[in-house]
Formats: sequence, structure tokens, C-alpha cells
Amino acid sequence: MPHLAVADIRAIPFAKLRQSGIEYMVFDKDNCLTAPYLDVVHTEFLPAWENCLDVFSPKQSRAVEAALGVRVLRHAVKKPGCGPEVIEAFGNVCPGKIAVVGDRLMTDVALANFNGMMGIWTRDIITTKGDNAAA
Repeated sequence: MPHLAVADIRAIPFAKLRQSGIEYMVFDKDNCLTAPYLDVVHTEFLPAWENCLDVFSPKQSRAVEAALGVRVLRHAVKKPGCGPEVIEAFGNVCPGKIAVVGDRLMTDVALANFNGMMGIWTRDIITTKGDNAAA
């Protein structure tokens, strides 16, 4: 079960999350930030994304990272089993300081739940076009 269920990232209270102790945000990219397999933030989500960046101030970039303005965590183990990699990527911080945002309960939210992180489920997806329904 998610700790928070929202329609999409526009409904995530980033400042309140930060005030409540969340220090790191992990996003599933496809259908949460971008249309599947695209590397640009969905136009309607830009103000919310910029709000998140203001609140959590990212510092690194590469290909997708340059397009989105954040570091991309590449995990060797598929979700939900990549929890240790996520925690290690943030310097082995307390998992309770990490929020995972995703559109899939059995992978994204399960990743959060299995590892003591906050799970935020985005109920509405951007598009089914190009989406991997089996994932």
C-alpha cells in the first residue's frame, strides 16, 4: 500500500514532504515524469517538476539527467529488489528519508514498502502508447 496516492506529480506536496523529513526523491521516469521512453518532462508536469527541483535541489546530470535536470539511478536489480542499490546511491542514509514515486504498485510502491521508504503512487498515467504493460 502506498503512503500517499495522488493523481499525478502535480498533487505531491513536495515542501511538506521535505518538512516531514524526506530528503531524497526517487522517481520512476516513464508515466510519472515523461511519456514512456521519452526524455523530456511531460509539459503539464513542468511546474510541479520545477517545484520538486526547487525543494530538493539536484546537482548532477548526463543524457536523460541533462534533459530532466537530475541524476538517474541505474539499478542492476529490477524493482522491487533494488532497494539496497537505492539506499547506497544516497550514501546509505536512513531509508525513511527517501520517497519513491511511481505508477506501479507491484514494483515502485513495493520497492518503497520492502525497504522502509515512503511510497507515493501516481494513479493516472500519461499514456499507454509505448508503455510496457507487463512491467
